[in-house]
Amino acid sequence: MYRNLVILFFLVCLPLLSSAQFKAFRDSIIQISGITMTADSLRAVPAVSILVKGQGRGTISNSVGVFSIVAFKETPCSSAP
Repeated sequence: MYRNLVILFFLVCLPLLSSAQFKAFRDSIIQISGITMTADSLRAVPAVSILVKGQGRGTISNSVGVFSIVAFKETPCSSAP
């Protein structure tokens, strides 16, 4: 009987816990996309390297300057006084 209750408990609680973890993970990432252009003529610039500082993530813009990358949101660091 005790074993059945434990199994039932895990069958009910595990989906709830994993759903909360997925939501926290989903809320911690962002997608950044854009077009690389020259400052003076606003023409697209192909093959530009785009890096996310401090995360070791990067991508390259395509032949018409379009790029897209997924990055983690930064958590603010607090220093002790």
